[in-house]
Amino acid sequence: MIVTAYMIDIQKIDEISSYSDEISFLTDSIYCCVCIIDIVNSTRITARIRNSQNIRKFYSIFINFISSTARKYDAYVIKNFGDTVICYFLILQILMIKMHSKRY
Repeated sequence: MIVTAYMIDIQKIDEISSYSDEISFLTDSIYCCVCIIDIVNSTRITARIRNSQNIRKFYSIFINFISSTARKYDAYVIKNFGDTVICYFLILQILMIKMHSKRY
């Protein structure tokens, strides 16, 4: 499993376009850490599993474990698909996790 985290800044948008089809964004900025968690070589791993029910179980166990662990540390799970879970932490939460991990 490879865990990648990126710091992002959701840009401030001061003007809202007059076009109704245009996507508009929030006017506030937040700093957060986006995590994309994926199983390395999952296609090769699941190719060896013959029963489709066991493949579903394989992905279900992974996605549920990652999602519950992320929520345990106050992450917001955005999406899951295939063998991937995307979630984010607010910066304050990241600092608290670091403080917690130094205790052990």
